Amino acid sequence: MNQKHQIQFHVELPQQIDVDTITDAMSGVLTAFGVPHSVETTMNEITKTLVADDQRMNFLPNHFGVARMMIVEGNVYRQLRELCEQYGGGMWNFYDLSNGGCFMAPDGEGELQLVNADNFSDETMSHEAAGIVACLYTFGNLSFDPRFAALGEKYHQLYEYMLNHPEAAKIFALID
Repeated sequence: MNQKHQIQFHVELPQQIDVDTITDAMSGVLTAFGVPHSVETTMNEITKTLVADDQRMNFLPNHFGVARMMIVEGNVYRQLRELCEQYGGGMWNFYDLSNGGCFMAPDGEGELQLVNADNFSDETMSHEAAGIVACLYTFGNLSFDPRFAALGEKYHQLYEYMLNHPEAAKIFALID
């Protein structure tokens, strides 16, 4: 009697990796055990969209609610100040993610140096990556307060996006 079984793999990676390498490895394991197979990969790329100027006023209340938006925003700014000596305030860009998440990042060119004394990380990165770090810290830390429990989902949505970010390894080093 021939029975068909379906095996699904779900792999989360802390940095970018070549999908063909994973596909070949899974195929090799199944072949080694004599399992007939076909390997399909689906990549659900999470994309970011810069919030248009005429929608900026809606960004914070839409994602965090009117009662909590100022606390979240202030904590993101404070967090970046704690990690980055050279940050002195300024305009921030707001981004919506295709998975329902969001993040904010300081506007600017060049790179910022972020230092996490707790884990001895010292990374130089883009303004966007620095904003992701500040948001991940803020969302994660505030989510332990019952009034901000919904930020746990925002943290995981942003973390998913971060996994495929070009600076994922640097971001991960700082938040680890």
